[in-house]
Amino acid sequence: MSNGTRVGVGGSRWLGADVVAAAVRPVVTVLIVLGASTGAPGVVAAAQPAATDGAFTTDQAASGWSAYGAQCQECHGPGLEGLEAPPLSGVEFLNSWVGQTTDELFAYLRDEMPPGQAGTLSDQSYVDLVAYLLESNGAVPGARTLTADAGA
Repeated sequence: MSNGTRVGVGGSRWLGADVVAAAVRPVVTVLIVLGASTGAPGVVAAAQPAATDGAFTTDQAASGWSAYGAQCQECHGPGLEGLEAPPLSGVEFLNSWVGQTTDELFAYLRDEMPPGQAGTLSDQSYVDLVAYLLESNGAVPGARTLTADAGA
């Protein structure tokens, strides 16, 4: 996960989450393109523009979906909506990760999840979970493979 991608977009307490997400995504997309073109770190992955050079692959997100169903769904819900644990998609999730990198998300998942069994999944499973969470929050997969090398 050495691409330095950042997670998150802001929200508003006055507007519904869907409205905020729809309004913020185009703005963030422009910022991503500008940041990527200047080589600036800290790009917001959650609103990544469509490209063939995404930060993760479709296969990784699909594998992450499978791992999520087996390891995370019971607490976080089948739609990442949060049941007895916080939601993993939408404005609340994005706000909780704003300004943090995919490396930090990977490290958190590896070091804290599943509760009481942290670190029991393979690094690749944790990377795939990150890819699934990114895709579920609007990031677009591409040709590049997300790796755990910087997050380990």
